[in-house]
Amino acid sequence: EPTAPFWAADRGFVESVTLPLAHGAVVNRKDLEAAIRGGHTEVVERLLEAGADPWWRVSETVTVEDLARQSPMRTRAEMIKLIQIAKGIGVIKG
Repeated sequence: EPTAPFWAADRGFVESVTLPLAHGAVVNRKDLEAAIRGGHTEVVERLLEAGADPWWRVSETVTVEDLARQSPMRTRAEMIKLIQIAKGIGVIKG
């Protein structure tokens, strides 16, 4: 059964993800996976800030960064950058 954060992440509803997290909801891999697959960069950013692990594996051979590399073209570069920054290997340019 999908959780509220999963449902919101899957559809890209930033506020609907942020509110449960602010009240102690725990981020799980499925939430992050749904947001990445949907190309919802702002949701991915919020989930990472709330403790989603950028090193999670989707399967034995696929990481969330691999998944980001397969995300929709319009958001792919930003998605990869967010995951790499969360891993501490990306560069934040301001």
